[in-house]
Amino acid sequence: MVSSGGDGLIKLWTIRTNECETTLDGHSEKVWALDTKADDTLSIVSGGADSRLIVWTDITKEREDEKRKAEEENVLMEQKLSNHLRFKEYEQALELALKLDKPHMALKVRLVPHLVYDNRFVLLILFIPINSLSGLDVIG
Repeated sequence: MVSSGGDGLIKLWTIRTNECETTLDGHSEKVWALDTKADDTLSIVSGGADSRLIVWTDITKEREDEKRKAEEENVLMEQKLSNHLRFKEYEQALELALKLDKPHMALKVRLVPHLVYDNRFVLLILFIPINSLSGLDVIG
């Protein structure tokens, strides 16, 4: 059920529970007219004293699909991260861990800048999985 009031708000109600599911706020004055259309998606058209006609479209399904797709991509990337760690591909694992915003899962990067090779300073980066650091003293 859809209702409107003098405050310019449109409310979508669940009849079974008598609860307001959502409130639509797009009018600055009283809403005078409401119409609904339900085909593939629910649409509501509202007209108010502010001289505006607004078409509201339900995008719940699209948002759920986007959320599900993002969760699936996240699971795939976490699996790739695990595979990179398992096969000691630490550079790719570090990159994925940062993309996933999970540095705690990824790697401990330790910089050793004291090496010299062919009269040039060399920066050696050791990639060590965090779970393999148990029992070791980490300096730095």
